Amino acid sequence: MNSTGFTSRRLTVTSFLGIALGASTMFAGCDDPTGLDSDSGVGTETSTPEGPVVAIATAREQYKAPEVPISTTEPVPPVEKSPPATSALVLHLKCDDNAANPVVQDASKSQNNQAMLDATGNSHTANHSVPGVVDTALAFDGVDDQVIVPKSQIDHVFVANSDFTVALWWRSDADPFPDGYRNIIGNYGRDTGGIILYQRGLADGLPRIYLQFYVPNIGAPIFRPSTSHADNAGEWHHYVFQRERNTLLVWRDGLPLGSHTDEAVRENMGEGSDLRLGSDTTGAKGALDDFRVYDRALSKAEIMALAASR
Repeated sequence: MNSTGFTSRRLTVTSFLGIALGASTMFAGCDDPTGLDSDSGVGTETSTPEGPVVAIATAREQYKAPEVPISTTEPVPPVEKSPPATSALVLHLKCDDNAANPVVQDASKSQNNQAMLDATGNSHTANHSVPGVVDTALAFDGVDDQVIVPKSQIDHVFVANSDFTVALWWRSDADPFPDGYRNIIGNYGRDTGGIILYQRGLADGLPRIYLQFYVPNIGAPIFRPSTSHADNAGEWHHYVFQRERNTLLVWRDGLPLGSHTDEAVRENMGEGSDLRLGSDTTGAKGALDDFRVYDRALSKAEIMALAASR
């Protein structure tokens, strides 16, 4: 090889090294865009049996996407709530009745108005109207206040193989709450089966809400949701219980509490019994609002819409 060729190749290598060193110097002051610069402490590399693993816990903090200001020239349309379901609504006690009027209006197409009664079955004329979730509510004194919905008006809802949904807002007022069972609503009879929604106080003095489903001629409930919640006095909560084919479902404030699937669920659940709100002897102390009975199972979206009505 002649000296000229050797010199040319040496110059070429030297020039390449010079360019590389220049590039290294040029980028020496730049942040590592990967966030893995070992000198900066941004990332570290460790080894595992599968190979090297790189930790980049703080890389996101250094390389955040630019914030884009929200335009205020165009108003954002409000989110519209879905209206509560009215299809197959067979009883709707809005509980917005005049304080001095014992009549409890039924806003469904059935128009089966009810009455606030005392232990003797006589109409109450005392003030039962209190602030509610949807306008006003009906207060129950926990002694003898009750509303009795005759079985003739709702028998078809709780017959065998019939879907149904019962929904209501309830506010517990007892504080502390005494031990023992205090009925909120129920249509239970040993020969007819049925449903009982009730309160029970525990050692902490806070009422728990329980729900029990019965089928005829069986003393023990076929389903009793295992999850119970303590309701502080003055708190409103939305409860839904329903039967959909052979499944019972319970909801609280738009969230599922539990379900039970069993062929026995298809049997009668209160056919032949009046539906009582409150009790003539062991009623719960609190307030009831927007009480609804449907002869079908509401969808999840419909239940959430009811719970969002406050």
